[in-house]
Amino acid sequence: MDNRIKELRKSKKLSQEALANACEVSRQTINAIENNKYDPSLELAFQLAENLEVSVDELFLYKTGESIMGNVKKNYVLATIILLSCAFVLFTIYITDFKDGVRLGVTGVIAIVGVITTLCQLATWGFDRKVQKMKWVRKLLL
Repeated sequence: MDNRIKELRKSKKLSQEALANACEVSRQTINAIENNKYDPSLELAFQLAENLEVSVDELFLYKTGESIMGNVKKNYVLATIILLSCAFVLFTIYITDFKDGVRLGVTGVIAIVGVITTLCQLATWGFDRKVQKMKWVRKLLL
């Protein structure tokens, strides 16, 4: 997993040895993490983030260089737009009389809510699959 440890460590003018001592690990561990040869435990990831004064999300990156939360926000913004659009349509249908003065019944509301839920799940599905493959995120979620 890509990370910004070396960049942030240098900006704080810390040596690998100093950061290793602060995190109670060896210099070789810091070197291996910086060179993407070792994925830190969840506890060590939080220690590194704390010592470098950033969040874990800012420390570890996707291969594209985007932070995890950036991708979460993009996907959930899309889901929110779909949800709000569908809610507007549902509200409009509910308050508008159909032919013969019949309004949308409970069954229709349930069907539309099911469609909204499905669309939101589809909007976030690709992201969820990527997260499930990431070792440290799985540890965080468990």
